[in-house]
Amino acid sequence: MDRDDWPRIMTRLCVGPIAELNTSPPAKPAARLRGEAEPGDSPVPPPSPVLWSTATQSEGEGEARFGVRKTTPGTDIQAQAARLVAVAIERGISPIILSHVARSGFEALGFRVERIHGETEAERAAQEAELCTFWDLSIVIDAEDIAQLS
Repeated sequence: MDRDDWPRIMTRLCVGPIAELNTSPPAKPAARLRGEAEPGDSPVPPPSPVLWSTATQSEGEGEARFGVRKTTPGTDIQAQAARLVAVAIERGISPIILSHVARSGFEALGFRVERIHGETEAERAAQEAELCTFWDLSIVIDAEDIAQLS
């Protein structure tokens, strides 16, 4: 991810719940994608363009990254995402989400999410170690500790 991606992700943060992308299509998908509401319906924000970017971006040489281990579903994703974007912009370091749950919540916002899916603790630890090597992660923090980042 580059510096231009973070403002786009920040604009996707909202007060309400994150819209699920893998659900059945709404009755009028074009109206929903434009953010238009139907009677008795709340408007759904359009999906992040970062998720379907057609431009090929090469990762910068020596780009700094850190891992965020997500082991529990759903806990206050909006606040966590806002703090991660702030850290990425202020420090020039990109978070990689290492998700031990099926849906971390960061996917819908455009973050890079790597799914850890081993059946045993040893398999999950090996997968996480492999991803840390692949992404050259200097540190991995728990998602619950994001609020303490300064």
